[in-house]
Amino acid sequence: MLEGCELIRVLLVQEQRLFSEGVKAIIETEPELEVVGITETSSKLLELIEQVEPDVMLIDIKTGKIDGIQTTTVVKEKYPHIKVVFLSDEIDEELVLRGINVGADGFIMRDMYPDTCKGVIRRVHRGENVLCGKVAKILVQKVRELTKDKKTILSLRLENNDISLTARELDIAHLLMRGKSNKRIAHRLQISEGTVKNYISEIYQKINIRRRKDAIDFLKKLVK
Repeated sequence: MLEGCELIRVLLVQEQRLFSEGVKAIIETEPELEVVGITETSSKLLELIEQVEPDVMLIDIKTGKIDGIQTTTVVKEKYPHIKVVFLSDEIDEELVLRGINVGADGFIMRDMYPDTCKGVIRRVHRGENVLCGKVAKILVQKVRELTKDKKTILSLRLENNDISLTARELDIAHLLMRGKSNKRIAHRLQISEGTVKNYISEIYQKINIRRRKDAIDFLKKLVK
């Protein structure tokens, strides 16, 4: 280890020993990275963690011998400071979302480049969340779906309160609820700021509210 560098201790939880040895060789080309343990199962993982005290754990998300989701749940409950990075051959949407929910700090593919692996370890150790491109794409899609769902919910809740907005007013009410400025709304919908102001005035009148903050609070409460 170089003088002045903080040593990052890495634990590999991976079913294929040959793959683990290859990852170990890659990781330890960097003087500040050290693989302190390798295991092919998760059965005695907590004991191993007590012995080697890792900072970062690379673990299979799902294999025959290893359930990365369940294991991470246990590890994060007892050792919340340990950063967990999932390894996977392919991206399964359900596993990705479950992994994020149990506290995964990163997702990388097995066919990663060596520098990618080392970079991810450093970044999660610094407290970042690191997602490979395929995982990021899934999350972007989910955010888009969630956004659409909130707009649909807003429309239904307004109707339930006998408030009828036009399609354009609903677009603007939805963006207003998300805290967008008139300028941002105008840019998003490709209309002028003056037109946005006119629509917002109509919305205020229909929901019987005069102030922007009160209108935003009202709309947010509708979708809760």
